[in-house]
Amino acid sequence: MEIKLFTGEIDDLVHLLTQNKWIYHTDQHVKEESVRAAFAEGYYENDRETY
Repeated sequence: MEIKLFTGEIDDLVHLLTQNKWIYHTDQHVKEESVRAAFAEGYYENDRETY
């Protein structure tokens, strides 16, 4: 059995995080660039903390 990670979720993640206000986070209005940069650095995978 082979397990494959989802790879096409970045656009959905960007949409979710940028279209909502996150009142309990340091940055309540997350920018697309910061989500994409964090994703490229390995965040949002393997239970790594993000915002």
